Amino acid sequence: TAVALDGFTVDITKQELAARDWIVAIKGDGRYLNIGGRGPVWIVYDVPGGNATGEDDNRWPWAVYYIRAD
Repeated sequence: TAVALDGFTVDITKQELAARDWIVAIKGDGRYLNIGGRGPVWIVYDVPGGNATGEDDNRWPWAVYYIRAD
């Protein structure tokens, strides 16, 4: 479970973790992600061809400050 600064949560299952290459990002374009933007942490996965859909974007929690792994 990833928790964002605004309280938004995303549960990522073990199956989802195993099915994709996930990235825990703290930088974008060589600069740290800022609070108020996508930072301090943004969790995304690699999309073949680099063409993310709206559904992908909705699954990527940003402004994450807490990650709980069960």
